[in-house]
Amino acid sequence: MLSEYKFDILDSLDFDSDEELPHFGNCPKCDNEYNAPAWCDACDQKELVDKFDKWSTGNDNINLLIQESQRLAPDYYNYLEFIPYNHFVDIERIAEGGFGVVYKATWLDGIRKAEKEDNGIWIKTRSEPCTVALKEIEESKNIDQDYINELKANIEFHRSDIWMVCRYYGISQNPKSMNFILVMEYLPKGDIKNVLFNKGKDRLKWHKKIQYLYFICNGLRGIHMLDYVHGDIHGGNILIKYTSICITDLGLSRPANSKETTLLGYDSKYKTSGLNVPHAAPELLLDDPKSKESDIYAIGILMTEFASHNRAFENYNTNDLRIEIFKGIRPKFPLETPKCYVELMEKCLDEDPKKRPTAEELVKTISGWLKLDWKSKTNPFNIADKQWNKSKKNHRYSLFCMLHKNIFSINNKKKNL
Repeated sequence: MLSEYKFDILDSLDFDSDEELPHFGNCPKCDNEYNAPAWCDACDQKELVDKFDKWSTGNDNINLLIQESQRLAPDYYNYLEFIPYNHFVDIERIAEGGFGVVYKATWLDGIRKAEKEDNGIWIKTRSEPCTVALKEIEESKNIDQDYINELKANIEFHRSDIWMVCRYYGISQNPKSMNFILVMEYLPKGDIKNVLFNKGKDRLKWHKKIQYLYFICNGLRGIHMLDYVHGDIHGGNILIKYTSICITDLGLSRPANSKETTLLGYDSKYKTSGLNVPHAAPELLLDDPKSKESDIYAIGILMTEFASHNRAFENYNTNDLRIEIFKGIRPKFPLETPKCYVELMEKCLDEDPKKRPTAEELVKTISGWLKLDWKSKTNPFNIADKQWNKSKKNHRYSLFCMLHKNIFSINNKKKNL
């Protein structure tokens, strides 16, 4: 996989290219052409397999997970490794949420990478010691197969080159608690909420908002193309990565030893629990299973937050909000929000899941917005920026209007609230 060598996706929205794939030279062991930089599927995968008996996590399920990722590794970057806990220093607790604690630490080994030497030959190497995120999963000493399956899904995303999903480097284990740890890329800018809801920061221009939305929807498109569901899309699970974004927490935020079936597979029949109600589609409040369509609804809620720079339903308590959502209430958004944006947002928030657009359709529409003339005064998004600046200067902030739908009803389902 060549995800490390991709150009900014905004430079190639068309995706159609007649260019030949790059050549990386030949494997010194078998003389076959490399499949990726410094990587020969036949030789390098075998080398990893031959080392299986030289390490163990102490947990058969975790061992099999790591071994499978290495046996099918498409390149030098996209496989898991077991990383001894003492290979991390300067460990600092930075967050707690879901069912785990997140730390940042310095990984002494550094990240695997391939480099091209002056003579044109690709070699395997590692970066200097680097900062990573460590997500320790509570009560995971006896991690169950359901949780393993969810981790497998994340590996599949990277194997399929869905590069807007947060990257996992490997698995470690806390020697004191014996909990397993996910070793992930560290993104110091934090999540998108830090940008949207931080009143001390300047409001995002519409061009940047549309870029972020494009990245989010394109990442979700990749997840849906593999027939998976994210199930928990909100600003806290969308991290800023340089000028792009990264989707994280792909259904992993649940107890590792839970017996509840919460697989990411689209056909799974798990019921909702621990819902993030402001971002939950109405049908989820009726205990329908999470679906691709409910992911799209969550995108619609995000779109209202992008437009308003306010948290959706921030003045409601959970019980009242559930009732109001059934009545058809939707989050506020500024009056000057471009009409094309509002129309797409309303489609995402439709009470009928079948009427919501697909992630593919979202990408197509939003990529069209990115192709607009962003220097033009008639660009609706530039007009919205100008109107906001004017209202801010005059201390007369934009009015908000509500999206209202008919009283919610799906297949004549009724539920006492």
